[in-house]
Amino acid sequence: MNELLIIPVCRGALSEQGQLILMKRFLEGVGAYAERWSGRVTVLIRQAARQGDGLDPVIFKPDEHDFNVELLPVEMNCLKERLSSAAVVLGTLANDNLEIGRLCQSIDIPLVWITETSVKTRAQIIDAQAHNLLRRLKRQASNQLQEFYFRTAISKATGVQCNGTPSYKAYKDINSKALLFFDSRVHQKMLLSELEIQTKAKHIVKGLPLRLAFSGRLTEIKGVEHLLCVAYELKNLDIPFTLDIFGDGNLKSLLATDIVRLELSSQVRLHGVLDFHTELLPTIQQSVDLFLCCHLQGDPSCTYLETMACGIPIVGYANEAWQGMHDITEAGWLVEMRNVKQMAETIANIHNNRSAWMSVALAARSFAAEHTFEETMTTRIAHLKQCAKLN
Repeated sequence: MNELLIIPVCRGALSEQGQLILMKRFLEGVGAYAERWSGRVTVLIRQAARQGDGLDPVIFKPDEHDFNVELLPVEMNCLKERLSSAAVVLGTLANDNLEIGRLCQSIDIPLVWITETSVKTRAQIIDAQAHNLLRRLKRQASNQLQEFYFRTAISKATGVQCNGTPSYKAYKDINSKALLFFDSRVHQKMLLSELEIQTKAKHIVKGLPLRLAFSGRLTEIKGVEHLLCVAYELKNLDIPFTLDIFGDGNLKSLLATDIVRLELSSQVRLHGVLDFHTELLPTIQQSVDLFLCCHLQGDPSCTYLETMACGIPIVGYANEAWQGMHDITEAGWLVEMRNVKQMAETIANIHNNRSAWMSVALAARSFAAEHTFEETMTTRIAHLKQCAKLN
C-alpha cells in the first residue's frame, strides 16, 4: 500500500459534537504530502485535553481531504501493529515520540525524524522563558539529558530531515541520510519579481523614511521588547523611519504602553494578526524595505524565508538560524546578539548607503526562489521515498 504515516507532536482536541479540531496550517501541510506521495497518507495524532492556542483552528472533515487522520493508539501492542503497516514513518522528534522510534526499530519499519532545534537553541528558548533561576537550571539540565536521547534516536533512525541549518549542523554527522530543508508557506507564484524589486529600489534611493517591519509572535523568545529599543536609538540618531509590527502575543499590551512612553507613536504602529496570504504578504511586499529581526534564539522560523521571498533584506541578531542562512545567502545584515545600539547603527548605515539595498534584496529573492514550498516538498518526498527504498 506504500502508506506514509505521519506522527506530529501537535494534538487534536474534540469539539462538543465529537469532531476533531486541528490547525488549518497543519492540514494544509499534510495535504501537500498527500498530493506528492504515491500511496496512502495517514496522520496518527494524540488527543488534547482542550483546544490549544493556535490561531487557525478548524474542524477536520475527512471528505474534504486526500489523507486520513486517526487517534494514536494508546495500547502498545495496538500501536506496534498500526506502525507495521507503514512503508515509512515520518515523526517529529520530541520526548513524546521517542517510543515511536524504538517501536519502529523493533519491527524494522523505516523511520525519518523531523528536527527543528539544536540543544543550543533550546537552551536559548529556556533562558528567554524561564525567569526563575532554579526553574531555569532544572530545565537546562533536562535539556542536556534530552539531547542525549535525541542523538541516540537520530543515530538509529533511517533518516532525518532538518529544518534549518542549526539542527542540520548538529545532527548531519550522526545519520548518513540527513536532509537540510527550509520550511515556509511561500509558493512559486507568491515570489516578488525582480522587476518589482527594482521598482521598490527607486523608492528607496529617493531618501524617504526607511520602512521597517516585524511579524510574528509577540513573545520573549522573539525579542520583541528589543524592537522599541532599536526604534528609540534610531530616533536619537535622527534616522527617518517607520516600524510596523504585525502579530499577537503576551507582550502586545506592553509594546502598546511603551510606544506611548517612549514617544514613538508617530513612527511605530501595532497591527495585530493579518491573514498571511490576503493581507500580510501583500503588505510586506509593497510597503516594507527592511525586516527587523531581534530573535533571541535560533529556531527555524518561517519568517526568514517568507521575508526573503518578498525581496526584503533582514537586519537580524546573529542567532544560529539567521547566522546559518546569512552565510549561505548574504540576504541581509548580521548584528551581535542583544546589541540594540549596533542594530540601530546598521540601519543608519543602510540609510546613508541606500544603493546597497538592491543587491541584498535580489540575493534574498534568489534564495527564496530556490526554496519555494513546491521545491521543498518535492525534495522532502524524494528523501522519504529513498529512506523507504521506494525509488
